[in-house]
Amino acid sequence: KETDLSAHLTNHLHAQHDRKSETSAYIKVSDQFQEEALLQLTISGNNSGRSINRKIFTLRSYGHFIKLQEVPYSDNLPFYDVLKIREGYRNRPDALTSKQLKGLFDNIDRDTCIGIRDYALYALMYLTGLRVGEVHALNIDSIDLKKIRVLHLTEELFQVISEYLAVRSCFHNSSKTKALFLSKKGNRLAIRTMEDNFKKLVKKSGLKVRFNVTCHTLRHTGVYPPQAGLSLE
Repeated sequence: KETDLSAHLTNHLHAQHDRKSETSAYIKVSDQFQEEALLQLTISGNNSGRSINRKIFTLRSYGHFIKLQEVPYSDNLPFYDVLKIREGYRNRPDALTSKQLKGLFDNIDRDTCIGIRDYALYALMYLTGLRVGEVHALNIDSIDLKKIRVLHLTEELFQVISEYLAVRSCFHNSSKTKALFLSKKGNRLAIRTMEDNFKKLVKKSGLKVRFNVTCHTLRHTGVYPPQAGLSLE
């Protein structure tokens, strides 16, 4: 509870004042404060990660305030070093089933250079968990097929990337552009284009799901699959 933490903080400041000439005692009090405060927030308070982070932020804000008021010893309050709680998803993120995923990728025309490109970039998002912005930022020298094998990112990914690299020269100015994925005009493929093309693909595949399917759904499907061993094949 906030009142308990406020009292705990007040007691800590008084302890610091009483021991201002005892450095070792001050360090001990600081460590004890961190342990007891976190214990109060988690076990005794039964707080979620989000609630804990909000209260830690409140304590830090209060610390900044009392520093501005030039309160003695306010520069050394221990909760400045307390790390935020990293809380996972309460519910599994929206993801596609293996059948839906296969239907999506089957609607990409791999008989064209554009289709091979799109298949590779969306497969990269799914098989590695990369975000659309991260795929957009990749350069041709970011891909090392030898390292792909060493890192065990699946034989399927190796084949998909190899197929795209074999046709990358079909794109305008491919030899002069360092970007991995290129547009028809030979520029780095824009994030907006990746997202728009994906929307068209979703519509073409006729997916019937309760949530909005985006490029990020591929990441969720790969990282949080409904069942193990999902493949594009």
